[in-house]
Amino acid sequence: MGAIFQYSFINILTQALRGVEEEIELTDPKHVLIQIHAVVLNYRDANILNGSNPWPVSPSGIPCSDAAGVIIAIGGGVTKFAVERRGSPIFDQNSITDQEQSREWLGGEVDGVLATHVIFPEDKIVEIPAHLTWAEAARLPCAWLTAWIALAYDGSLMARKTILIQDSPILAINYSKNADCDKEAVRMNGGVGVAIVVENGGTLSIMKSLNVVAKRDIVNQVGYLGKQSPQDLEGLLPQLIDKAVTFRGIKVSSRLELEQLNRVISANQMRFGEIIDRKFSFGQASEAFAYLWSGKHIGKIVIELSK
Repeated sequence: MGAIFQYSFINILTQALRGVEEEIELTDPKHVLIQIHAVVLNYRDANILNGSNPWPVSPSGIPCSDAAGVIIAIGGGVTKFAVERRGSPIFDQNSITDQEQSREWLGGEVDGVLATHVIFPEDKIVEIPAHLTWAEAARLPCAWLTAWIALAYDGSLMARKTILIQDSPILAINYSKNADCDKEAVRMNGGVGVAIVVENGGTLSIMKSLNVVAKRDIVNQVGYLGKQSPQDLEGLLPQLIDKAVTFRGIKVSSRLELEQLNRVISANQMRFGEIIDRKFSFGQASEAFAYLWSGKHIGKIVIELSK
């Protein structure tokens, strides 16, 4: 094949992106070559670039985990996909069933997807719903799958249950700007606790989340957007025990769960176009990361490689 494709590399030592060109060739018979059409940024991506990520990362490599594209070439041993099929790599390249003990997170331990073309094993990508745009489909592998696991996967989400999602523009409750956000959430819910809290802040907001959740219900920890300080957790154990709360860590799950989510989206013809804040071109990757790090966005930030 021997073609030259452009990549955008991250270097956490200099906290800068740089564009490079590399020769790429499809040599493994079980691999596929994907032309990327859209990449969606997550807070984690900017956190890595700025040296604040709490998990191990490669000192340099291709950033980002969420992308969608079209398969333009396949190895001779590929059986699950064909040329011109649409696909996305899974976030954790080691998680097929979610029972695996090791991990390889895209854009962290291993190269990510902020590139014009990427190569992946066929068992580590999924087909994306046919009715979605590239920008919509690119949001599924990390952000949307995490939300799916936090809310619906084990049956926690049921009719007439109330959910609190921190920093959601829908509920207009911002834990970082409203010191009484827990009291406000209970007031908005008719004076009673909520069934599920999707906890994004970390130590800054965990105690407030426990104040909001109803007895014997659930706090799902999915992020760490706030400043982390153990001193903020004073009184944690008594509150957990008194309210008999289930406190769960939520991570991006496996290929099987992403395939299940995609089936639900396809069956219900779900669309997500209105949740995009801003789009950038591939050449504006640095500007996109800076905008994400500024915290001014409401909705997802998309890097488009094609219209």
